[in-house]
Amino acid sequence: MYMYSPRSLGLIVTALLLGACQIPFAGNSERVRPLSAVPSGQVQQSTLPPPSDFDQGQFASVGVEQPDAQNPGEAEQLASIGGQAVAGPAPGSSSNLLIGRTDLLGGWTVTADGDRCQLFMSLTTWSGGYRATTKDCGSTSLQAISAWNLTGQQVSLYDNGGAQVANLYASTKTRFEGQTEKGTGISVFR
Repeated sequence: MYMYSPRSLGLIVTALLLGACQIPFAGNSERVRPLSAVPSGQVQQSTLPPPSDFDQGQFASVGVEQPDAQNPGEAEQLASIGGQAVAGPAPGSSSNLLIGRTDLLGGWTVTADGDRCQLFMSLTTWSGGYRATTKDCGSTSLQAISAWNLTGQQVSLYDNGGAQVANLYASTKTRFEGQTEKGTGISVFR
């Protein structure tokens, strides 16, 4: 019996593996030929239509009735259900401006109580709605913001205990105006 050294055994295994690469596949006696290159042409560029917004389905997904455009008083009726704004516009805001949760994601600048700092909103579920954090805020009420929620056009900001810090309404998709629970003005914008 002959004993192979580890080095010679390695060379034998390598030679067998290289030889196996030369064996035709599935009984095909022809060698595999490389694929020909795909012809290239001009790349066309165009503008994509805007993505479909979550806005249209937001009312149905949270069990809130969407106001009827034929009945302008219905929005105000819905806005007063349970003492909380549900679907109606805020005074001075555009009644046809629909805001979806995805419109609120990301970083914002917030100003209130003479303070100007950063607000970040995500769709991570959190007490009172979704996760929110602030950065570089001097005001204790702004530092306490840890959650947000959207109901119709009303954006509510909450602290870690679920207490409401502020209510805001969309004046545009990138600017929200409102009041803190202390009654001072607050703006959130990009």
